Amino acid sequence: MKKLLLLFIIIISYVNATEQKHILLLNSYHQGMTWVDNITKGVYDILEVDKNNLIVHIENMDTKRHNGDEYYNSLANLYKYKFTNIKFDIILCSDNNAFDFLKKHKNDIFGEEIPVVFSGVNDFKPSLLKGYKNYTGVVENFSDTQTVEVMLKLHPKAKEIYIINDYLTSGRAWEEAMRKNLKKYEKKIKITYAKNQTLKELQHTIRTLPKGTLVLMGVYFADKNKKYITFEKIGEQLLDISNVPVYCLLNFNISDGVIGGSVISGYHQGAMMAKLAMNVMQGIDVNDIDVVTEGANQFIFNQKALNKFNIDIKKLPKKSLIINNEKNIYEKYGFIVSIILIIFSILLVTIIFIYYKNYFSNEKGVLKLVVYGPIIFIPTIIAILIYSILNNNEQIHEENLKDIINTSQLNQKNIVRNEIEKLSSSIYEFQQDKNKLFEYINTMKYDKNGYLFALDTKGNILAHGTRKDLIGINSYNSKDINGIHFIKQIINNALINSLNLVEYQWENPSTKDISTKYVYSKFLPQYNIIIASGVYDDDIQLLINKKIVKLNKKNNKQIEEILWISLIILILFTTLAILLSNIIKKIFEKYNVEIDNKNNYLEKLNLSLEDRITKEVKKSQEKDSLIFQQSKMASMGEMIGNISHQWRQPLSVISTGVTGMKFQKQYNLLEDDMFFKTCDTINENAQYLSQTIDDFRNYIKNERNKKYFFIKDTIENLLKLLDGSIKNNNINIILDINETASIEGYPNELIQCLLNIVNNAKDALKDIEDNKYLFISVKEDKKDVKIIVKDNGNGIPQAIITKIFEPYFTTKHQSQGTGLGLSMTYNMITKGMQGSIDVKNTTYIYENKNYSGAKFTITLPKNIKV
Repeated sequence: MKKLLLLFIIIISYVNATEQKHILLLNSYHQGMTWVDNITKGVYDILEVDKNNLIVHIENMDTKRHNGDEYYNSLANLYKYKFTNIKFDIILCSDNNAFDFLKKHKNDIFGEEIPVVFSGVNDFKPSLLKGYKNYTGVVENFSDTQTVEVMLKLHPKAKEIYIINDYLTSGRAWEEAMRKNLKKYEKKIKITYAKNQTLKELQHTIRTLPKGTLVLMGVYFADKNKKYITFEKIGEQLLDISNVPVYCLLNFNISDGVIGGSVISGYHQGAMMAKLAMNVMQGIDVNDIDVVTEGANQFIFNQKALNKFNIDIKKLPKKSLIINNEKNIYEKYGFIVSIILIIFSILLVTIIFIYYKNYFSNEKGVLKLVVYGPIIFIPTIIAILIYSILNNNEQIHEENLKDIINTSQLNQKNIVRNEIEKLSSSIYEFQQDKNKLFEYINTMKYDKNGYLFALDTKGNILAHGTRKDLIGINSYNSKDINGIHFIKQIINNALINSLNLVEYQWENPSTKDISTKYVYSKFLPQYNIIIASGVYDDDIQLLINKKIVKLNKKNNKQIEEILWISLIILILFTTLAILLSNIIKKIFEKYNVEIDNKNNYLEKLNLSLEDRITKEVKKSQEKDSLIFQQSKMASMGEMIGNISHQWRQPLSVISTGVTGMKFQKQYNLLEDDMFFKTCDTINENAQYLSQTIDDFRNYIKNERNKKYFFIKDTIENLLKLLDGSIKNNNINIILDINETASIEGYPNELIQCLLNIVNNAKDALKDIEDNKYLFISVKEDKKDVKIIVKDNGNGIPQAIITKIFEPYFTTKHQSQGTGLGLSMTYNMITKGMQGSIDVKNTTYIYENKNYSGAKFTITLPKNIKV
């Protein structure tokens, strides 16, 4: 029957263990606040959410910024609606506001049976839980007496302690309690409490505290004028400015200039709350766990501040946590590193001096780099390698330290577990004789301090390896300092699981200090007893420390060897680098003679080459000039033809007007109105002829003066020159010109280029019977101006479109063209104006009709630099 009952318990335990559990973490304040973040981290580190199949729901009440009954009632309604379908296994809450909120609203929102574990509750009294079930937790009590004890020990010559608390409700409560707690020290040292001051006044007070004073920071959030200071700024604005040692009672007050103390730690509060919660979820009744009122704080000290005030770390309390205690390579091995740095600096200065001295010599820069490069690069590379080796060695050392910590803890626990397994596996040797078994347990010792003990399911001690006085005593209701019934837990776990670990706080007989004890237990159904054994965390830490000291010595020796070897290698390779530089220098000096001889020969050769090149350039220039003149003459021929077309009509008008007046005068028919009107007509046409001559004269000028001009004016001048020809060929000009488009360049050359393009378009349009179009558009952007000319002459044959800018290429009869126009246009645009020109065939729609033709695009910079 017992075996069936045990099997049933194991099955139920397995089902419960695999079932996912929901946990609510209710924080009084807001996420992002250092205190809340640390509590949350402590909870997560202990719960190991993923490993234990837990779901944690976090709610932040934000009561630093919002409070009052109306606000709390709205939160209650929100949580009731939000968590209607979630059954929580346990509720965790941090600080007084969340604690008070749950006392008032928990039963209505979550139900009375849900256990609550709290942390960070101030001014706790047992009466606060009178009438409330299923509550336990960790109280937030500041450790002023413990911290003052340490202060007096570290500063025996101190004359005064200056205590700072603000004048808010919490600050007044802290000061009242501190006055009571610290009264016994007033005979040893003067204790002064800060007055209600503004922030500036308090800063001045702290800065001017006399030597021999110690500062103890209590709780401080606002000054006399209710100017609030964030947790993160208290250290920076108040504590770090002190010239005397500063201690504190809150973890978040530890900054660069603050030494520390026995502090209230958000992380420690959250971790202890989570440990209590784990006990509850493992089956311990929450009402059997006493509220933790002591041991919730931790001694934490800041290495930077300890160094600042020359405080010996050995005088700090045991198990103190030291932060900011990392040392760099220089701090650890300053002497050897200094030697390497000095040698390297001397080498570097020498190299710079040599390089500077030779900078004004006849050697060239590249040769100097080759000659002196080994002296620069080889020591540098060696130094980088040394640093890499040291850095890698440090990383390996850190990994080894972690391995020691992890494996040592695991190994020690495994040793305890193995002893239980060994005893249970050899149980047949005792032939079910309990007395022989108990005798073995009473005398069994292992691993220096290891021992076994046995008890029955009611908690009676039956055998004990070290404490014979405990045999026969019932310890079922024994509690540790946190109120945990650890014997109950050992018995329950042994009955449920074949071998399970129980953790609790107990006095280590070796050190007489309270330490965490890890106990493995196993139920032996043959004897109906439980055997157990444990190990103290102090003993594990002592073993770890011994291993760490040994590893540190080994690591220090390795680094010293690396540094000395590195120093020798650096000197050796630097010497080799100098020798190599000298060899390279001699090689270059040998070749310098040959190079000088060759240079003399090349100089003579260059003179003859320069003469030949000058002659060739001169010929090339003459050729280009000839081509330009030919192109210009060809254009002038076409221009004269255009002028002859333009002059016919005005000359005809002048001739007709003069002949008419002469005839009318002979027959006395000439009236004054007709005379003046005819004279005006003759004058207008004469002016037109004169303007045409001016335009032609400007075009044929060979001047190349750079000036600022509008593209619109240049195109208008072009069309005046071509007016007669365009009209004679019935060509329609369509303009789309940006009137502001302008460049700084050569307008006459641009007219020449556009004239060549338009003349080619005019020739292409001769065979078009319908409407003949020539489109000219001008666009501009920040850097360039684009001139686009297109026609509807059906385009250029693909076989020749890539050749039209080549010199002497033409599709016309020899009597009609030279093939120089577009070639010269290309050269003037690309070389003379730093622009570009391209041509392609295009199709487009104009007035709902499809057309095709050639499209020339000229792109010119707004400022031509030639």
